This record gives sequence, C-alpha cells and structure tokens, in this order.
Amino acid sequence: MNNDISLKRESSKLTRKRVLFYLVFIFCNAVIIIPPVFFLFRNYSIKIYSKHQMTDFSRRLALMKNKPTAWTEAEEKYIIPDFIDTRRPHPYCGYKAQPMTRNQDGSISHNQHGFRSPVLGAKSDNTIRIAIVGGSVAWDGSTNEKTIIARLAEQIKQRVGGKNIEYINAGIISGISNQELGVVVQDLTDMEVDLLVSFDGFNDILHIIQYNGRVGWPPFRWDPFSEENKMLSQAAPSYYLPVKPFRLTEEKYSAVLNNYLRNIITISIVCRGYGMKYIAVLQPWRDFNSEDIFTSDKLPPIAAFYREVIRTYNKWQQQHMNNGLYISMADIFRDRKEFFRDECHVQDEGNEIIAARLAEIISDNKLLSKDYGSSSDNKQTPKTDKSSIR
Repeated sequence: MNNDISLKRESSKLTRKRVLFYLVFIFCNAVIIIPPVFFLFRNYSIKIYSKHQMTDFSRRLALMKNKPTAWTEAEEKYIIPDFIDTRRPHPYCGYKAQPMTRNQDGSISHNQHGFRSPVLGAKSDNTIRIAIVGGSVAWDGSTNEKTIIARLAEQIKQRVGGKNIEYINAGIISGISNQELGVVVQDLTDMEVDLLVSFDGFNDILHIIQYNGRVGWPPFRWDPFSEENKMLSQAAPSYYLPVKPFRLTEEKYSAVLNNYLRNIITISIVCRGYGMKYIAVLQPWRDFNSEDIFTSDKLPPIAAFYREVIRTYNKWQQQHMNNGLYISMADIFRDRKEFFRDECHVQDEGNEIIAARLAEIISDNKLLSKDYGSSSDNKQTPKTDKSSIR
C-alpha cells in the first residue's frame, strides 16, 4: 500500500518535471524562432491584404465623389492623403515626394513624377522648359506658383513674349546633391529641358554633421537621430544599420566637399551632353559673412564648406567649365536677414528676389539666346573635366 502511494508520488513528480521541461523547451524555441520570423515578415514579406491600403482606397473613392468642380481632367487623378509623404523611398534617388498628391487647399501638389509642378505632357514647339533641382529651399513656397522656379518661369515669360514657359520643380525636401544627380540622369534627361538650375550646398554639409553619417547618402529616411526633427525622422529598416553623425575630421570634411563638387561637375557634363543650359547656384545662408569666411584661418564646418565651394565655383566660372555658370548667392540677403525663416529657408519675397537675380543672369549670359537676344553663345571651347575637384 505504501509502495503504491510512493510510486504514484514519484510518477506525479516525473509528470510535473516533464511538463515543466516541455514548457521550458517550448519557451526557449519560441524565443529563438519568433524574432527571426517577425523580422522576415516585417521587412521582406509581400502583403496581399492591408487594412491601411484599403483605407486609402476608400478615401480615394470618397474623393472621386467630392472632387472640386474646378479640377481639370489631369488634376482629377490627384489624391488628397491625410499626410503627403515627401520622403517616399525611391530606387535611384533615395526618396521623392508621393506622386499625384495635393493638400486640401491645393497650395501644394506633386505631379506624376513626384515634382512640385503642373502635370507634364509632351513638349510643344513653342515651349521653353526650365527645371530646378535642390533641397527644400528649391522646393519651398507657400504655393506652387510662389516657388523659385515658378517665379523664374513667370519672369522669363515676361521677357521672351509669345512663348509658353513650363517649369519643373524637382526639389526634394532634405535632398542632397547625390539625389539631384539621380533625378537629372533618370528623369530630366527625358523631359527636353532647356535650362537647369541646381540650387543647393547647405544640405550636403549640414546633414553629415547632424543627421546621417554616410557621405552621399540621403538623410532622414534611414537615419533618424535628430531629436528636434522627429516628424521628419523615420526608423531605419532592420537590415540597414544607421550611422550616427560625427565630428568632421579633415579627411571626412574633404570627402563631403569632394562628393558635392563631383556631383555638380557631373551634372554639368550631363547637361552639356543633353543640350541643357546649366546654372549651378550655391544657395543663400543666413550666417554667411564674407569678411570672416575669407580672412579667418579657423572656421566651423559650414563656413569652411561655403568658402571652398565659392573658390571652386569662381575657378570653374573663369574656365567656362562644361559651358555652365557657377554662381554664389550665399550673401544675396546679406542686408535683409528678415527674409530668412531659419538658417537657409526664405519667405516668398525671398523667392521672388532669387528668381529675379536668376532671370538677370540668364539674360546677361543669353542662356536662352534665341529668345533673349541676337548675340550667340560663348564661343570658347568648353572643358569637360573632373580633375579640378580637390
């Protein structure tokens, strides 16, 4: 009798041990298996059904029923999302704005290419098509019509008369010169652009010390380290390890500078090859001080970057490098700091002043010679060279 009771107790203990063993075994396997499965599903799975996508689809259906009567046939294809994604991943330029989107009041809209411009069709014979690449300063304006390139198009139209002027605002918010080059090569070379303006510089040096430690890589999309810009920051995918910003050593600074200058000279080569007139503009910077920049031996990174770019632009301008124009507008608002909203962004009035200056440059250099005047283009043999980059 006692033996039977003892055997039952031993059997019960063994059972509990087995149960505990299996529970521990299952738990350990779950800990090992579930994270990789979750990682693969989150980053590499193809979603056949998505509630979020269905919500977007339902919203589009609602817009079709309540579209403004003033929309044209082309504009009927626009959607009005709750938030226009200006950093949608893109295969060759990091990210671009979500195509065919507009905000509620219509002040911001992106065409079929993700550009802040009207919907583009085939270019007619009586049309001049101008374009701008750059960061948010090139993109910026309270409405599409008050951006730099739109105001420039209007000023050109007043000068030439009888011509249809189309503009392409290919500015990318937070974009750097590498992204601009991707847009020029993959998009603008197929759009019969007559004149291209690159309006940049500030982002290339700023982002490497504040947002993204990878020289030449787009900033916000993958490397969200900025505590001040969480709305702009986005989590890095698990398979892409972000690199934190760093203090610029002389070697890293040279890499950033050379990366920027190489992209600008490559854009000029592409423009020359495709028959596009090209103006490279170093954008305004609120804290630019020409006296300090060109007299001081020790400068902070942004000031040092601007100094070297200006020196290089001056040299290229004298050499008529690839028939381009290389202009600094770093101090265009030297006595009018009130035009700045921050270090680099300006009010609509500032866009108007920049556009007017560009129109003068185009006219003085007869970049649209058939339309501006009778004198021919500069006859000096252009140079196609990258060796002048430090």
